Amino acid sequence: MKRKGLMMIGLVIISTIALSIICPLGCAGIPPDPIIEKLNELKDFIADAVDTHPTLLTDTNTMQQANALYNKIDAVKMMVEQDNYLGATKKLEDDISPKLSIPPDPYRRSWLSDDPELQFVVEEFAGTCQSLIGEIIMLLTEPLA
Repeated sequence: MKRKGLMMIGLVIISTIALSIICPLGCAGIPPDPIIEKLNELKDFIADAVDTHPTLLTDTNTMQQANALYNKIDAVKMMVEQDNYLGATKKLEDDISPKLSIPPDPYRRSWLSDDPELQFVVEEFAGTCQSLIGEIIMLLTEPLA
């Protein structure tokens, strides 16, 4: 009986030590998993849309612009993994969102096509992107529980 009790105490101590080492690396604030999942959803949505409509973005090299967007989203993911929620929020608000917005922000250039034949597609794409970005920002700015 004493051995079982000592073993349980030992396990509790080991678990406590392990958590005190691991938690500072990823337990502060909101767990990053739902945020990372939403960022991946945004990235996948952009990839699917660009594959379906190769002229969705304004540049003559749509894949270059798409890759730039993927890199920006990856930068946000890195910020989230480092618990830099303010930096991630600013990157989304000031860099990514304006590039995917209609009407375009007068101070920032939108990367969406202005081709009249794609107007409906672009509007749907922009709306979905802005909705996902809004959801991510809400996750990033939720008060700590």
